[in-house]
Amino acid sequence: RHSTSDGGKLYLWPTALTHSYLFRGQEQFHERCVPSLFRHKELTTKEIFINQVRLEEFKLMLQQYPQVRYFEDLGVVVDYKGLAQHYGIKTDVLDLTSSLDVALFFAMCSYDSTTHGYTPKTDSSHKYIGYLYAYPYILHMAFGKTLQGSLNLMPIGLQPFKRPGLQRGFALHFRSEEQFEAPIYSFSYTAKDSMDIY
Repeated sequence: RHSTSDGGKLYLWPTALTHSYLFRGQEQFHERCVPSLFRHKELTTKEIFINQVRLEEFKLMLQQYPQVRYFEDLGVVVDYKGLAQHYGIKTDVLDLTSSLDVALFFAMCSYDSTTHGYTPKTDSSHKYIGYLYAYPYILHMAFGKTLQGSLNLMPIGLQPFKRPGLQRGFALHFRSEEQFEAPIYSFSYTAKDSMDIY
C-alpha cells in the first residue's frame, strides 16, 4: 500500500483478502487487554523512559543489518515497535495474527520465563480454559480504519526478519488511554489438545 500522506512511504500488506479477522490468543482472561507497556500500573515515568531508550537502541541495532537498510532504501516502512514487541521489549503495541493456529498456540501453551520459550500443558487430569479474540480485520481493509478508529494497525509479518512473518504478525499501536476491544471467546481444552497445537 502506498501512502502519499506519509511522505510517499510504502507499507507492505498481505495481498490475500480472505482473512476477515485477526486473532489474539491468551492463556488467561484480563479485565483490560492492553499492550505490555501499559499492563503494569506501577511503571514509573523513569521506567517508561528506559523502555523507550531500549526501543531506540533496538532500532539503531537493526538499522545495521543489510536487509533493514534495503527495505528503508526502497521506502518500505519498517515497524520497529512491532518488531521490538516480538523480541521482549515493552511497547505500546498489541500483537495480533492472521493465523488461527498461531493464536491457539499462544492460548494453549505456557510461556516459561527461565527458558524464554513455550511449553505445552501436561496435566491430563486438568481441564484448561483458553481465550481467543477475533478482531474484524476486514473493516480496516475496507474502510482504512480500525474498529476503534484511532488505533494504527500495521503488518509486522512483512518485515525484514523471519520470526514475525512465521507468526503472521500484525501490530496494533495504542495510546495509553486506549484498550483493545474485540469479541472474546473462551474454550476448554485438554493437555492432549495443547500438545497437538504445540
